Amino acid sequence: MNLSGKNLFQKKYDYKQLLKVFTEEVLTVLDLGRLINLTVEKLVDIMRVSSCAVLLRGREEGAFYVAASNNAQNINKKMHSSAEDIKRELNAELVMPMMLDDKPIGMLA
Repeated sequence: MNLSGKNLFQKKYDYKQLLKVFTEEVLTVLDLGRLINLTVEKLVDIMRVSSCAVLLRGREEGAFYVAASNNAQNINKKMHSSAEDIKRELNAELVMPMMLDDKPIGMLA
């Protein structure tokens, strides 16, 4: 029996189409809390990731707090961390900064 990737992964995803649908949905949301929760929910659903968290910059310098998460481990209300610390604390495979006008406003893990 030949178990090539072609046979195991028969369903193909059109990520451009999924991104378009996601973008159309989030563009109509005006409430920041709802937007963040929808982003986490859709990333887990569409990208088939096991967990996701959005951390936003707090008032204190270098402080990030978890604004929304799905299945993320070791969630603290506030973290005073760098991207590497957040990656380690949440056991994340990827942490991406979210920027606004060249200033960090949060992290997507």
